[in-house]
Amino acid sequence: MADRKGKRRLSNITPNPPPVTRRSRRLMGQSPNTPGEEEPPQPLRAASREMSTISGLSAVSTQPGQEPWAELKQRAKARITSYKPARRANDDKLQDCLRCFIDILPADGQESIARDIADCQTDEDLWRVYHNLLTGLLLPIKAASRTPSVTLYPHTRRQRNADIVASTFPDESELRVERFRKACLERDSQRCVISGVMDIEHWEKIGFPRDIESGHVEGAHIIPFSFGSWEGKTLPDDAGPKWEVLVRCFPAVRRLGMRPETINDPCNGLTMFSPLHMEFGSFQMAFKETDTPHRYLLKTYRRFSTSLFKHIPQSPFVELTSTTGDTARPSPVLLNCHFYLAEILNVSGMSEYIEEKIQDWESLKLAPGAGQLRADGSTDVSRYLQAGLWSLVSVS
Repeated sequence: MADRKGKRRLSNITPNPPPVTRRSRRLMGQSPNTPGEEEPPQPLRAASREMSTISGLSAVSTQPGQEPWAELKQRAKARITSYKPARRANDDKLQDCLRCFIDILPADGQESIARDIADCQTDEDLWRVYHNLLTGLLLPIKAASRTPSVTLYPHTRRQRNADIVASTFPDESELRVERFRKACLERDSQRCVISGVMDIEHWEKIGFPRDIESGHVEGAHIIPFSFGSWEGKTLPDDAGPKWEVLVRCFPAVRRLGMRPETINDPCNGLTMFSPLHMEFGSFQMAFKETDTPHRYLLKTYRRFSTSLFKHIPQSPFVELTSTTGDTARPSPVLLNCHFYLAEILNVSGMSEYIEEKIQDWESLKLAPGAGQLRADGSTDVSRYLQAGLWSLVSVS
């Protein structure tokens, strides 16, 4: 009973009627929302009204048009097929990538991107659509996966003491991250939602029980922490463009009310064993929605670390519950967003492609003599440009 009460207060999730198919929604003139889309938690609903200020979008920019989907999809696919590579930056992946976007995205996102593609008059226009998706969404969300979203520093665990000099206090970002982690752990019974591994500090508090597996667990952001901001901090210059692309592909994220300032809402988080968090963050593992609310099929991809399969349930289904009635469960909308991105990245080959480009740059920076120009003029500057600016320049 307490759990149902908590859902009404924060998630406002009510039992859903029988699911309406994508085709039925179009015939009835309804917006083709993602299955399982829930009413936004209370703090996020107010934020959704202000989303256009951040993204620069109008309220109608993500609404589907009147052209039948089958015709629009056919036009978009024909436009992709007609593209002629011309050594534009990274255009060797353009066709595979764009096809995946219109095949895999949820219905309303599919229509938005398909219309952008179909309306392109020239190959240069089509490349710009692709490049916007690459640099505004796929690249930043993959780059974010290389830095754990919530790695707790020891000093943020301690009770703040009024006698400590103010300059030694954790900054606001660390405090918000710690509150996020604490809320996720309390909701998820101090355990990884996948493996059941218990937070090692909680395990210590309850007396080191030898029959319980313990380890370092973290608060894993579904939409990466790097997409967020908080009061008193300047919004990064690229925040608006990133969120514009995100909500264009996933209008349900906007309707939920998720925005930079709400990135640390518990509905955007999961408690995870640290190694599994790395796989989730790099999109080698995702939660696929089922017909049962808050029950997911755990899907892994080709580059998932085989040593971690022992931490995956044999079923392999995961049910996300809440042991506290006043903390929202992980949002199905956000988990769907993560799942669709994992599908696009892995099916199109963009996941490995982006990883290789980032790794090339990291390796170059760590190479002997990195950052120095040889006096004899023999430094291969083009190599630095191609590695560091690969998303912007063509590779010969």
